[in-house]
Amino acid sequence: MLANFNADKASKLDAMEVEAKGLSEQKNNLTNLLEAQRRDKAEASGKIAQLTAAFDAAQLAYGKASAPTTIKQPAERIAEDSDYSELGKQLASLQAKLATMPLQVEQADTQAAVQGLQADQQQLQEKLNQLNALAQVGNTIASKQQRIAQLEQQEKQLNIQLSQLEGQDYTAEALLERTIEELESKVNALFSFVTFTMFDHKINGALKPICECTVRGVPYSDLNNADRINAGIDIINAMCRHKGVYAPCFIDNAESINEVMPMQSQRIDLLVSTDKELVITAE
Repeated sequence: MLANFNADKASKLDAMEVEAKGLSEQKNNLTNLLEAQRRDKAEASGKIAQLTAAFDAAQLAYGKASAPTTIKQPAERIAEDSDYSELGKQLASLQAKLATMPLQVEQADTQAAVQGLQADQQQLQEKLNQLNALAQVGNTIASKQQRIAQLEQQEKQLNIQLSQLEGQDYTAEALLERTIEELESKVNALFSFVTFTMFDHKINGALKPICECTVRGVPYSDLNNADRINAGIDIINAMCRHKGVYAPCFIDNAESINEVMPMQSQRIDLLVSTDKELVITAE
Protein backbone atom coordinates (compact mmCIF):
# COMPACT_ATOMS: atom_id res chain seq x y z
CA MET A 1 0.00 0.00 0.00
CA LEU A 2 2.83 2.39 0.88
CA ALA A 3 4.64 1.67 -2.41
CA ASN A 4 1.48 2.23 -4.45
CA PHE A 5 0.69 5.40 -2.52
CA ASN A 6 4.24 6.75 -2.98
CA ALA A 7 4.20 5.96 -6.71
CA ASP A 8 0.83 7.63 -7.22
CA LYS A 9 1.87 10.61 -5.08
CA ALA A 10 5.15 11.03 -6.95
CA SER A 11 3.40 10.82 -10.34
CA LYS A 12 0.85 13.50 -9.41
CA LEU A 13 3.47 15.71 -7.82
CA ASP A 14 5.76 15.43 -10.87
CA ALA A 15 2.90 16.44 -13.17
CA MET A 16 2.10 19.43 -10.97
CA GLU A 17 5.75 20.46 -10.79
CA VAL A 18 6.10 20.23 -14.60
CA GLU A 19 3.01 22.40 -15.08
CA ALA A 20 4.17 24.89 -12.43
CA LYS A 21 7.67 25.07 -13.98
CA GLY A 22 6.13 25.62 -17.43
CA LEU A 23 4.00 28.49 -16.16
CA SER A 24 6.97 29.96 -14.28
CA GLU A 25 9.21 29.71 -17.37
CA GLN A 26 6.57 31.32 -19.59
CA LYS A 27 6.14 34.08 -17.01
CA ASN A 28 9.93 34.68 -16.92
CA ASN A 29 10.10 34.78 -20.75
CA LEU A 30 7.35 37.37 -20.94
CA THR A 31 8.97 39.40 -18.16
CA ASN A 32 12.32 39.37 -20.03
CA LEU A 33 10.60 40.33 -23.30
CA LEU A 34 8.80 43.18 -21.53
CA GLU A 35 12.08 44.45 -20.09
CA ALA A 36 13.70 44.30 -23.55
CA GLN A 37 10.81 46.29 -25.03
CA ARG A 38 11.18 48.86 -22.28
CA ARG A 39 14.90 49.17 -22.97
CA ASP A 40 14.20 49.61 -26.71
CA LYS A 41 11.66 52.29 -25.89
CA ALA A 42 14.14 54.13 -23.63
CA GLU A 43 16.84 53.86 -26.31
CA ALA A 44 14.49 55.22 -28.98
CA SER A 45 13.46 58.09 -26.69
CA GLY A 46 17.12 58.97 -26.09
CA LYS A 47 17.83 58.85 -29.82
CA ILE A 48 14.92 61.20 -30.50
CA ALA A 49 16.26 63.61 -27.89
CA GLN A 50 19.70 63.57 -29.56
CA LEU A 51 18.23 64.01 -33.04
CA THR A 52 15.96 66.82 -31.85
CA ALA A 53 18.95 68.63 -30.32
CA ALA A 54 20.92 68.17 -33.55
CA PHE A 55 17.95 69.40 -35.54
CA ASP A 56 17.62 72.52 -33.37
CA ALA A 57 21.35 73.17 -33.64
CA ALA A 58 21.21 72.83 -37.41
CA GLN A 59 18.28 75.24 -37.57
CA LEU A 60 20.14 77.81 -35.46
CA ALA A 61 23.30 77.41 -37.56
CA TYR A 62 21.21 77.88 -40.66
CA GLY A 63 19.89 81.16 -39.28
CA LYS A 64 16.43 80.17 -38.03
CA ALA A 65 15.14 81.24 -34.63
CA SER A 66 13.40 77.95 -33.88
CA ALA A 67 12.67 74.58 -35.50
CA PRO A 68 9.48 74.29 -37.58
CA THR A 69 6.59 72.42 -36.03
CA THR A 70 6.44 69.97 -38.96
CA ILE A 71 9.10 68.37 -41.11
CA LYS A 72 8.71 69.43 -44.78
CA GLN A 73 10.11 67.74 -47.82
CA PRO A 74 13.29 69.26 -49.31
CA ALA A 75 11.41 70.50 -52.41
CA GLU A 76 8.91 72.37 -50.22
CA ARG A 77 11.67 73.86 -48.05
CA ILE A 78 13.63 75.01 -51.13
CA ALA A 79 10.54 76.52 -52.78
CA GLU A 80 9.76 78.56 -49.62
CA ASP A 81 13.33 79.73 -49.03
CA SER A 82 13.73 83.45 -49.96
CA ASP A 83 17.51 83.24 -50.38
CA TYR A 84 17.15 80.34 -52.74
CA SER A 85 14.56 82.26 -54.78
CA GLU A 86 16.81 85.32 -54.91
CA LEU A 87 19.79 83.25 -56.03
CA GLY A 88 17.61 81.62 -58.65
CA LYS A 89 16.63 85.02 -60.01
CA GLN A 90 20.26 86.09 -60.11
CA LEU A 91 21.19 82.88 -61.88
CA ALA A 92 18.44 83.37 -64.46
CA SER A 93 19.53 86.98 -64.99
CA LEU A 94 23.14 85.96 -65.48
CA GLN A 95 22.15 83.16 -67.84
CA ALA A 96 20.04 85.63 -69.88
CA LYS A 97 22.89 88.11 -69.90
CA LEU A 98 25.28 85.38 -71.03
CA ALA A 99 22.91 84.44 -73.86
CA THR A 100 22.79 88.03 -75.17
CA MET A 101 26.50 88.67 -74.96
CA PRO A 102 28.07 89.36 -78.37
CA LEU A 103 30.41 86.81 -79.79
CA GLN A 104 33.26 89.24 -79.74
CA VAL A 105 33.18 89.56 -75.92
CA GLU A 106 36.56 89.01 -74.54
CA GLN A 107 37.51 85.60 -73.22
CA ALA A 108 38.24 86.96 -69.76
CA ASP A 109 34.75 88.43 -69.32
CA THR A 110 33.14 85.18 -70.43
CA GLN A 111 35.22 83.13 -68.00
CA ALA A 112 34.40 85.52 -65.17
CA ALA A 113 30.68 85.20 -65.89
CA VAL A 114 30.93 81.42 -66.03
CA GLN A 115 32.82 81.31 -62.75
CA GLY A 116 30.19 83.52 -61.16
CA LEU A 117 27.47 81.17 -62.32
CA GLN A 118 29.39 78.18 -61.02
CA ALA A 119 29.82 79.88 -57.65
CA ASP A 120 26.08 80.57 -57.51
CA GLN A 121 25.38 76.97 -58.43
CA GLN A 122 27.69 75.68 -55.70
CA GLN A 123 26.01 77.95 -53.16
CA LEU A 124 22.60 76.64 -54.17
CA GLN A 125 23.87 73.03 -53.93
CA GLU A 126 25.21 73.63 -50.41
CA LYS A 127 21.87 75.11 -49.40
CA LEU A 128 20.07 72.11 -50.89
CA ASN A 129 22.37 69.74 -48.97
CA GLN A 130 21.53 71.54 -45.71
CA LEU A 131 17.83 71.27 -46.39
CA ASN A 132 18.20 67.56 -47.21
CA ALA A 133 20.09 67.01 -43.95
CA LEU A 134 17.33 68.73 -41.96
CA ALA A 135 14.67 66.68 -43.73
CA GLN A 136 16.60 63.46 -42.98
CA VAL A 137 16.74 64.34 -39.27
CA GLY A 138 13.00 64.96 -39.30
CA ASN A 139 12.37 61.60 -40.99
CA THR A 140 14.52 59.84 -38.41
CA ILE A 141 12.61 61.49 -35.57
CA ALA A 142 9.30 60.44 -37.10
CA SER A 143 10.57 56.86 -37.49
CA LYS A 144 11.68 56.72 -33.84
CA GLN A 145 8.36 58.11 -32.66
CA GLN A 146 6.56 55.42 -34.63
CA ARG A 147 8.80 52.76 -33.07
CA ILE A 148 8.03 54.12 -29.59
CA ALA A 149 4.30 53.85 -30.31
CA GLN A 150 4.78 50.22 -31.39
CA LEU A 151 6.79 49.42 -28.26
CA GLU A 152 4.14 51.01 -26.05
CA GLN A 153 1.46 48.86 -27.69
CA GLN A 154 3.59 45.72 -27.25
CA GLU A 155 4.19 46.68 -23.63
CA LYS A 156 0.44 46.85 -23.01
CA GLN A 157 -0.06 43.42 -24.58
CA LEU A 158 2.80 41.92 -22.58
CA ASN A 159 1.42 43.39 -19.36
CA ILE A 160 -1.94 41.76 -20.11
CA GLN A 161 -0.27 38.38 -20.79
CA LEU A 162 1.86 38.74 -17.66
CA SER A 163 -1.23 39.43 -15.55
CA GLN A 164 -2.93 36.36 -17.02
CA LEU A 165 0.10 34.18 -16.28
CA GLU A 166 0.32 35.50 -12.73
CA GLY A 167 -3.33 34.58 -12.26
CA GLN A 168 -2.72 31.08 -13.64
CA ASP A 169 0.37 30.73 -11.45
CA TYR A 170 -1.62 31.70 -8.37
CA THR A 171 -4.40 29.26 -9.32
CA ALA A 172 -1.89 26.44 -9.84
CA GLU A 173 -0.27 27.11 -6.46
CA ALA A 174 -3.66 27.22 -4.74
CA LEU A 175 -4.68 23.95 -6.44
CA LEU A 176 -1.43 22.30 -5.40
CA GLU A 177 -1.88 23.44 -1.79
CA ARG A 178 -5.46 22.15 -1.76
CA THR A 179 -4.39 18.82 -3.28
CA ILE A 180 -1.70 18.41 -0.63
CA GLU A 181 -4.17 19.20 2.16
CA GLU A 182 -6.67 16.72 0.75
CA LEU A 183 -3.99 14.05 0.35
CA GLU A 184 -2.75 14.44 3.93
CA SER A 185 -6.33 14.47 5.23
CA LYS A 186 -7.17 11.18 3.44
CA VAL A 187 -3.95 9.50 4.58
CA ASN A 188 -4.26 10.58 8.22
CA ALA A 189 -7.90 9.44 8.32
CA LEU A 190 -6.54 5.86 8.17
CA PHE A 191 -4.73 6.23 11.50
CA SER A 192 -5.79 6.97 15.07
CA PHE A 193 -2.45 7.54 16.81
CA VAL A 194 0.08 8.70 14.21
CA THR A 195 -0.07 11.59 11.75
CA PHE A 196 1.78 11.71 8.42
CA THR A 197 3.30 14.90 7.05
CA MET A 198 3.48 14.30 3.31
CA PHE A 199 5.36 17.44 2.22
CA ASP A 200 7.85 19.87 3.69
CA HIS A 201 7.06 23.52 2.86
CA LYS A 202 10.31 25.36 2.10
CA ILE A 203 10.88 29.07 2.73
CA ASN A 204 11.03 29.76 -1.03
CA GLY A 205 7.61 28.16 -1.50
CA ALA A 206 8.92 24.84 -2.89
CA LEU A 207 7.51 21.51 -1.71
CA LYS A 208 9.66 18.54 -0.76
CA PRO A 209 8.02 15.08 -0.46
CA ILE A 210 8.97 13.59 2.92
CA CYS A 211 6.08 11.32 4.12
CA GLU A 212 7.20 11.70 7.74
CA CYS A 213 5.43 9.90 10.58
CA THR A 214 4.78 12.04 13.68
CA VAL A 215 3.04 11.63 17.02
CA ARG A 216 1.58 14.81 18.53
CA GLY A 217 3.87 16.81 16.22
CA VAL A 218 7.05 14.92 17.23
CA PRO A 219 8.90 13.13 14.37
CA TYR A 220 9.18 9.35 14.64
CA SER A 221 12.98 9.54 14.97
CA ASP A 222 12.63 11.63 18.15
CA LEU A 223 9.94 9.50 19.85
CA ASN A 224 10.55 7.45 22.97
CA ASN A 225 10.35 3.67 22.82
CA ALA A 226 6.73 3.46 23.98
CA ASP A 227 5.43 5.95 21.40
CA ARG A 228 7.45 4.24 18.66
CA ILE A 229 5.89 0.87 19.45
CA ASN A 230 2.37 2.31 19.58
CA ALA A 231 3.02 4.16 16.31
CA GLY A 232 4.06 0.87 14.72
CA ILE A 233 0.94 -0.84 16.04
CA ASP A 234 -1.27 1.94 14.60
CA ILE A 235 0.38 1.56 11.19
CA ILE A 236 0.05 -2.25 11.30
CA ASN A 237 -3.66 -1.95 12.17
CA ALA A 238 -4.22 0.35 9.17
CA MET A 239 -2.41 -2.01 6.78
CA CYS A 240 -4.34 -5.01 8.11
CA ARG A 241 -7.67 -3.23 7.62
CA HIS A 242 -6.67 -2.20 4.09
CA LYS A 243 -5.44 -5.65 3.00
CA GLY A 244 -7.84 -7.73 5.12
CA VAL A 245 -4.89 -9.85 6.33
CA TYR A 246 -4.08 -10.32 10.02
CA ALA A 247 -0.98 -12.05 11.40
CA PRO A 248 0.52 -12.38 14.88
CA CYS A 249 2.72 -9.46 15.93
CA PHE A 250 5.60 -9.58 18.40
CA ILE A 251 6.25 -6.56 20.62
CA ASP A 252 9.74 -6.51 22.07
CA ASN A 253 10.53 -4.59 25.28
CA ALA A 254 6.81 -4.46 26.03
CA GLU A 255 7.60 -3.82 29.70
CA SER A 256 8.53 -0.23 28.77
CA ILE A 257 4.96 0.57 27.71
CA ASN A 258 2.26 1.48 30.22
CA GLU A 259 -0.60 1.39 27.72
CA VAL A 260 -0.29 -0.71 24.57
CA MET A 261 -2.66 0.15 21.75
CA PRO A 262 -5.25 -2.56 21.02
CA MET A 263 -4.63 -4.69 17.94
CA GLN A 264 -6.97 -6.62 15.70
CA SER A 265 -4.20 -9.21 15.20
CA GLN A 266 -2.81 -11.58 17.79
CA ARG A 267 -0.29 -9.69 19.93
CA ILE A 268 2.68 -11.37 21.56
CA ASP A 269 4.42 -9.22 24.22
CA LEU A 270 8.05 -9.97 25.07
CA LEU A 271 8.83 -8.83 28.64
CA VAL A 272 12.00 -8.77 30.72
CA SER A 273 11.66 -10.91 33.87
CA THR A 274 13.82 -12.52 36.56
CA ASP A 275 12.56 -16.00 35.71
CA LYS A 276 15.33 -18.49 34.95
CA GLU A 277 13.21 -20.20 32.31
CA LEU A 278 10.95 -18.86 29.61
CA VAL A 279 7.47 -18.22 30.94
CA ILE A 280 4.50 -17.99 28.61
CA THR A 281 1.25 -16.39 29.79
CA ALA A 282 -1.96 -15.78 27.88
CA GLU A 283 -4.58 -13.07 28.38
